[in-house]
Amino acid sequence: MNDEKLITSLYNKGIYLPVPNVKPVQNDITGRLVELEEDYYGCFYGIHIFIEKGFVYDGGSKPEFSWGLIGSAHTGYDKIPCFIHDVLYGCMGQGKPLTIKTLKHFDINHSPCPPWVHDNFYNLDFFSGKLTDTRFKRNEADWKWLELMDDFSVCWSKRNAMYSMVRTFGNSAWHDSTMVDIEKDRKLITITKEFNTAIK
Repeated sequence: MNDEKLITSLYNKGIYLPVPNVKPVQNDITGRLVELEEDYYGCFYGIHIFIEKGFVYDGGSKPEFSWGLIGSAHTGYDKIPCFIHDVLYGCMGQGKPLTIKTLKHFDINHSPCPPWVHDNFYNLDFFSGKLTDTRFKRNEADWKWLELMDDFSVCWSKRNAMYSMVRTFGNSAWHDSTMVDIEKDRKLITITKEFNTAIK
């Protein structure tokens, strides 16, 4: 499936996750760490995610022996699910609370998102209970990653091999970060869901 058909297919499923604008992290010996150069807004399955520039991630490089399977960590639409998964792992599934300041900071009136995203975003009426802060457990973060890989046309064998490795070996990646690192990421991330959206 070419990129144009893929984007159309994603839009029809209510998924808006653009390719993040990133730059390499200086002095990174792995050569895989990148940093968001611009603020990022995306939505998928009734979940809305706000990520401020400065967030650093590695594009799905854990465990290390999966690098050959994953390939380049930051190019192509099929890498976007890895980005979202890294975001959820970086903050252990919970960002900072949604505030008016966040909404003003992520003013999507001036973003290139399609009209239906704009309309849905502002019809939610954030502060009347139609959108709530949410938290992902590790298994929920992994399952959403698998679902996104399916929707982004990652082949069955590759996505299930990656998912199996993360379910088997990813517990340390979820738990090994220090609270300092987790809180640093949480200051850059807000995760919300529409009122009747189920995480599982």
